[in-house]
Amino acid sequence: MIKQEAIRKINSMGKAGVIFSRILKILMIVAAVFILGVAILLTILPKDFLTMEVEGTGTVHMNLSRLMEQMTDEGIAETRRQIEALNQQPYSSLSINQSDELDIVSAEITADGIQVAMQGSFMQFTSRELRISIWLMLFYLIMGTVVTSFAEKLCKAFQNCETPFADDVIRWMRNTAYCLIPFAVLSSITDTFSSGIVNGASSFSLTINVSMILVILILLALTFVFRYGAVLQQESDETL
Repeated sequence: MIKQEAIRKINSMGKAGVIFSRILKILMIVAAVFILGVAILLTILPKDFLTMEVEGTGTVHMNLSRLMEQMTDEGIAETRRQIEALNQQPYSSLSINQSDELDIVSAEITADGIQVAMQGSFMQFTSRELRISIWLMLFYLIMGTVVTSFAEKLCKAFQNCETPFADDVIRWMRNTAYCLIPFAVLSSITDTFSSGIVNGASSFSLTINVSMILVILILLALTFVFRYGAVLQQESDETL
């Protein structure tokens, strides 16, 4: 009785997983078709049809109350003189990356720190970066659709299984884990290039999705656990 109840719950969870994965896959396919249309449209348009630059002003406040408590009166006076000299000079430029160029408008010492007012362009985005970002997004959606399809097969195996140690469950669990390996690598590359394009970075550094690697390792470990359980169940059935 307990065994049948456990199998029923596994089947129910598998059914819920199938429904969720199918909905997610349909949404990603619809999004991929839409993104593909946008990508084709951007390819037809002139290469330099768009240049976007975000400009604005902002204030940065640095809380240095503890540091100022340790400073002598001479040190605070010297800091004030340096800030006054900075305010008397033309705007000082602060380049965060290739696409950002900020000008320091003014600086002043407050009761608990230093306050700096800045203005300038925070991001520059051209049609070239937009095209690349759209194609990377499309590529990411395609990879996600493939992974979701494997996950749907795994959930379907759980939905129809009479035991969690069935061959279909073990096979699709292993295939899903293997499918996540190229997805983790390619998604890291995609995220790195997208971040580099948006931020205007001249060099790219590959990031590692630690959580995805952990999921892959857990799935592979569960594959071996379920395979071992299948062997024990077979030996038990032969004994009976």
